[in-house]
Amino acid sequence: MNKIRVLIKEPGKVPRSVWISPTKENLEKHVGGMIVNTFISSDVVLISRAGAEFAGEGLTAQIAHRRYFGTLIFAGADGKGYADLPRSPGAMKKLFPSLWDEGKADEQTD
Repeated sequence: MNKIRVLIKEPGKVPRSVWISPTKENLEKHVGGMIVNTFISSDVVLISRAGAEFAGEGLTAQIAHRRYFGTLIFAGADGKGYADLPRSPGAMKKLFPSLWDEGKADEQTD
């Protein structure tokens, strides 16, 4: 399977751009459990662990009035599955500036 470029954000760490295989098993391995997709826009999806909004072990981000805990993966969405993230890390930093501050959550709103 082809790999896709994603942005991974772990609690307390600066996001990093990496290539990963977008299989369900691999994504579940990265986030630590069953995955849930939250569409940030028509072409960007946030992949998190099921229950990541309610877990309490390290706030990672606050996006669109939801608080997320644990590892997050930002990927592209093309209607058929996951794709390369269509925005550069620089563009993502403009959208969610606090994600780049270690240990801080973003206060981004709609």
